[in-house]
Amino acid sequence: MPRYSSNTERGSQVGLQKRARRTALRDLLVEKLRCPALSLRQLALQHTLSKTAAHRRWQAYEKARAVGRTQEEALDDAVADGRGGHNRTFTPAQEQLLGEIVRAAKPSMAHTQIQAEALRFKRDVDVATGSRATRSTPPFRASDHFVTGLKRRQRLSSHRTAVTHESKAELARDMELEKLAFVVEVHDAIERYGAGMVFNMDENPVSLLDAPVTAVVPTGSKQAAKILTTANVGTKITTFPTISAAGDKLPLCAVLKGKTPRCLRKVQEGASAEVRRVKLYYSEKGWVNEGIMALYFRDVLQPFTRSRPAALILDSYNAHFTPAVHAAAAAMNLHLIQVPGGCTAELQPLDVSFNGPLLMKRKQIWAAQKLLHPFATDSAQAAVERAQQAYDAMPKSQALTAFRSAWLID
Repeated sequence: MPRYSSNTERGSQVGLQKRARRTALRDLLVEKLRCPALSLRQLALQHTLSKTAAHRRWQAYEKARAVGRTQEEALDDAVADGRGGHNRTFTPAQEQLLGEIVRAAKPSMAHTQIQAEALRFKRDVDVATGSRATRSTPPFRASDHFVTGLKRRQRLSSHRTAVTHESKAELARDMELEKLAFVVEVHDAIERYGAGMVFNMDENPVSLLDAPVTAVVPTGSKQAAKILTTANVGTKITTFPTISAAGDKLPLCAVLKGKTPRCLRKVQEGASAEVRRVKLYYSEKGWVNEGIMALYFRDVLQPFTRSRPAALILDSYNAHFTPAVHAAAAAMNLHLIQVPGGCTAELQPLDVSFNGPLLMKRKQIWAAQKLLHPFATDSAQAAVERAQQAYDAMPKSQALTAFRSAWLID
């Protein structure tokens, strides 16, 4: 059997001795409170305690009362083992707040985690108040005794852990709450800024080859309808349209893959009027980043809003909500509203009822152009031109339908 097991005879005797000493000290303090005329020396002799212990415990009781502890709490603090000095440095109000933090922690805190949280909490409080340790108030130490006393006074207990999975119902409930909060936030923005100042922007990849899904072949051929092209079918250009809750369409933007502005030449040289209207940017991966977001604010939104208060609905893509993007948006009074993750098909207007019809329009334009120019090359410039033509063909009613289908306007 372990030497220091609490089940040993020696261990149980030590425990009984400690409990008897604490009981005697508590009785001494209670008698002192009932009969203040009695000296601590006389009471110590009656309870077979040292006068030094009696004086120290009485001083601990008076200090506990001075910081706002009740009589019972002060008695508990006075007779407890005072190692660590926490009763002098950790006020009851701070202890109560720490108890609330421990209760609210998800996942639940272990003993050592409470010690670490107490040290962090006390350090933050000391920094905020400008206090520092002195001879009378030594540095706070989150000892085992402190955590034990905290759990006793705050009615906390250590139980065996049980790992449980969140039910689908709980996850669905949380998701519904996020959706509701998003819809309320958008409605509030429309009421405050006006429908013409609430926008939605979303990335929309455009292929160099917008071929139709099906085509006619002889019955019984058992072959796919082949479409020959010299273009790289996997290459896609990131475009991002912007619509408002009032049905407005802001200039179309596109991002090309490249490291220098020279990559834009393949689209700009000999470009048609439709291509010149598209705002062109470039990035190393051909995706939107925080730098392109800042340029988009400057080139597209700023000329339209003129720094008037406005809101922009965006999905949860990381580049949409970096500190630099937030700073650029704040500089032009633009409020960013994030669509809950996994809900863009339901709540983002462009995804709900705009990008799909836009894609179908691009396919129609590609097929019509192939009939007129069957040997024309499928290039990046042609893809950008086709995207702009399809964007121009989208009516105002389609943008309104997109916001209405997302339950963001009536």
